[in-house]
Amino acid sequence: MRDRRWTPVHRPVVRPGCPQVAVQPLDAGGTTGSLVRPAAGPAHHTREVKVSAQVVAVVGASGGVGASTVGALLARRRARGPGRVALVDLGSAGGGVEVLLGVEEQAGARWTGLRDVRGTLPSQDVQEVLPVWEGVEVLSGDREGGAPLDLPAVPALWRALVDGCGLVVADLGTSGAGSPAVRSLLAEAGARGALDVLVVTGQDVVGAAGAIAARAALDAVPGARFHLVLRRRRGARVSPVEAADVVGLPLVATVPTDRSLAGAVDRGLGPVTSPRGRLGVAVRRLDRVLPDLRGTAALPSLPDLRVVPDLPGAPGNRAPGDLPVSPVVPVWDPVPGDGLPHALERTRPRPTGVLRLAGQGGA
Repeated sequence: MRDRRWTPVHRPVVRPGCPQVAVQPLDAGGTTGSLVRPAAGPAHHTREVKVSAQVVAVVGASGGVGASTVGALLARRRARGPGRVALVDLGSAGGGVEVLLGVEEQAGARWTGLRDVRGTLPSQDVQEVLPVWEGVEVLSGDREGGAPLDLPAVPALWRALVDGCGLVVADLGTSGAGSPAVRSLLAEAGARGALDVLVVTGQDVVGAAGAIAARAALDAVPGARFHLVLRRRRGARVSPVEAADVVGLPLVATVPTDRSLAGAVDRGLGPVTSPRGRLGVAVRRLDRVLPDLRGTAALPSLPDLRVVPDLPGAPGNRAPGDLPVSPVVPVWDPVPGDGLPHALERTRPRPTGVLRLAGQGGA
């Protein structure tokens, strides 16, 4: 295994305009070094521009539903465009998201090596020391532990990434939502209208119950926009419509099972998937939905929809925007550009009619 420590310098490196640059002990002898990778030539200082990233928090309603995979694939897709993208592991007690991505042998800093960070940190310093997966900067836990949520290092590094990236994906796992420290990190993004929370759940009763609990844990975060991502399961007795109805969140994507992912992860490639495959299409749809939600009200949740009878010879029951519900129930899964919801799954027979937003005109 490659040594992840950086060659220490014997004095703190202070950049112009950053009098509180944090330094970190790198060995037992007390030698300190900055978070800057040692340069081969003269240092060139550049003025940093603060970006204030959009934050997408991904929380798993229960283990094994693929929340970390969804977060990683969303970050990977965004990294293909302009701007920096970071994936921050805030929920793993050990092992870390680095194992999922296959970067555990890659040189770079992890949470356990950054525990002594203090103060204000230039975002570029963090960028230079983190491992990178598919263009995504990864701040992960490892075998020695996860994020030290009780230490000042976490808000210092979080602030640096939010200031320098266009998107920060926070992987909360199944436990991060219950941490007051995590909620405090998310509150700043929520206050400026830049926080979306993806609750990833399975298509079953246990998953729905877990999603309700996950949402309740983060309800106190101001300005958070909650969305449901459903992991599809063959033969499920709970339909997407019913899951969204019970949880009380708008369904923005359904994620199919991709059997090739396990093999790719085992080979150290990470959760790579074809952009034309079902999972790739689902992530692309999710990517297209989220930017449209920034700075706007969340999409109406499914409990705000009602069935209006569509009786023969009574066309007056139809109103603009009504959606037929029989024989296929449309799921509220909008894709910008086509203006239509996409029918994702057949459900048990329902009364012939239309779905209408509560309070809309018509009978």
